[in-house]
Amino acid sequence: MSGEAVGYANAAFLPEHPADHAAAGSYLTGVAVDPGWRRRGTAGLLTRWRMERVVQREPALWCLVSAANRASVDLHREPGFAQVSVGASFQGAAFTGGGGRLLRAGLPRLSRHGCGGRRSEGSGQIWAAKAARRPARPTISQAT
Repeated sequence: MSGEAVGYANAAFLPEHPADHAAAGSYLTGVAVDPGWRRRGTAGLLTRWRMERVVQREPALWCLVSAANRASVDLHREPGFAQVSVGASFQGAAFTGGGGRLLRAGLPRLSRHGCGGRRSEGSGQIWAAKAARRPARPTISQAT
């Protein structure tokens, strides 16, 4: 990939976490965008890219967000995530400032063409992606 990295995101298959009632499954586990590239759709592009890779293997995708992080809550609402639960922790991650939200998106409505990936049983990374700037528009490449 040519160009300067302006964002990074990953997903992981996480085991069931009975202590906080979090199901086993594929989770979006983080997204970061360079401050100069925020509010330009880069995080949404990375989120949709990860969702398309999960659709082949999973009936649902999970995400944990801080209730205090309005940008993250809004980012995940647009592609179809809905709140399942609110709590102080999920998957062992503790939340402050309003607690955490466990979100779920059903994936059957997404496109199934051009999707691939591998599923790691237990805890571990499935996919990582980074967005790079080429002249003026971010593009996605899969990190290995």
